[in-house]
Amino acid sequence: MTFTLYNRDDCPFCWKVRLVAEFVGIKFNVISVARGEQNEDVISLNPGGTVPVMIAESFVLWDSSLIAIYLADAHKEIGLLPENAAHRAQILQICQYSDNYFGKAIFPYVKEMRKPNPEDRDIQILSQSRERFEYALGWLSTFFSQMGGSEKPNLMDCTFFPRFALADKYGLKFDHAQDYARWYGAFKELDQVKAAYY
Repeated sequence: MTFTLYNRDDCPFCWKVRLVAEFVGIKFNVISVARGEQNEDVISLNPGGTVPVMIAESFVLWDSSLIAIYLADAHKEIGLLPENAAHRAQILQICQYSDNYFGKAIFPYVKEMRKPNPEDRDIQILSQSRERFEYALGWLSTFFSQMGGSEKPNLMDCTFFPRFALADKYGLKFDHAQDYARWYGAFKELDQVKAAYY
């Protein structure tokens, strides 16, 4: 089967999909979309007009979580998602937390730090985002044993890694949270992660 991915390198949603693809051994024909670009193909395929969008010959998926679940389910032998229904639901719930809260705590900080002129950065937004990030780290600690707690990577690792990597790249530090720092340091050294890195 041929897989095409409309992708933006620094998008954490796309990055999650690329990570899952690397772990299950899928190679995409990648079509790059620049930040802020209105790609006509993406607009025609996804009602939200955003990436990632995956075309797998006969069908299209445009939600990063559904793409990741599809790839994990199509390659159950890799074990990115558990078979047990309750454990699977818990993993997916925490992945939703990453997309709907954890990422939103980081995004305003990243957006400000991407401004090339430091004088244009809003100090209040940076401060508020740091506070939200700290709160999110505290809440996440309840579930940390499920993330990186197994010998093999799982979907939760693939979902959270891009968020932590963006935080790290733009100076939103978490080295004081030693469990996260250790997990992040070990996970980013995996060959699959290096291959999916931007």
